[in-house]
Amino acid sequence: MPRIIEALQQGVDFVQASRFVPGGAGENTSQSRDFAIRFIHAPMLSLFSGFRWTDTTQGFRAYSR
Repeated sequence: MPRIIEALQQGVDFVQASRFVPGGAGENTSQSRDFAIRFIHAPMLSLFSGFRWTDTTQGFRAYSR
């Protein structure tokens, strides 16, 4: 959370945590879900949105006002 708040204070408009970046970690994620997020959902959303997503189903997000 401190890194998310720090990013917002630096002027970032959208911050999203990810299990799949260096330093990220997941707990109790099944192999099938991990596979689907990494190789189906995140790539498809990235393709259609034009934004590189790494973890599309996590719960830590923040938006600037």
